[in-house]
Amino acid sequence: MGRLTPKFYSRKKNIFRLGNSKSRGLGKVEITAKAVDIELNLEERITTFSNKLKNRWEQWKVFNNKLQKLPENRTYFTLDLQSDAILTENWQRTTVISPEMLQEFSEVEDSSLELHVAYSSYDYLSGWNSAWGLMKDVELITNKGGVYLFSTTEKETWIKALEKLEIMGVGERTYEGFGQVRICDEFHLVFREEAV
Repeated sequence: MGRLTPKFYSRKKNIFRLGNSKSRGLGKVEITAKAVDIELNLEERITTFSNKLKNRWEQWKVFNNKLQKLPENRTYFTLDLQSDAILTENWQRTTVISPEMLQEFSEVEDSSLELHVAYSSYDYLSGWNSAWGLMKDVELITNKGGVYLFSTTEKETWIKALEKLEIMGVGERTYEGFGQVRICDEFHLVFREEAV
């Protein structure tokens, strides 16, 4: 199923109703949709995040002299789940987006891609299919708020691919709102000692 277009809403704007008692004429709504250009300042966000990470690494190095320097040739970025996601790898449910999965989602082949840290939790979700009048299957979901830290030496290759991921999402049932992501969200740049 594809995404609904503004043209669809324009043609069908008088048939939408929300809530109960629709048969009595209640809940009528009119929806107006406009196509807008999305400005993703992704390259700027990735550069800012990578620079801030390198600065923090140097700042916290005082607590452990054995910490190695971050490689200069690598670009770091986070993939942050903005909604619950349904993830599958090798026909099995998972809660971690591996480098192989990210390459599959983005259609980019990059042998330098590395996953450094994954913070995620899981839950189970079901629902009701009103068209069939049946319960939906129970799904293992990765909860929104999950964060994955990746790095690569091929920054330019990933910019367009990550922009597409922000628009299309990751995992299954993205057309239902699952798997929405943001790359290098600004909240990573807020620190306790520099609170907003």
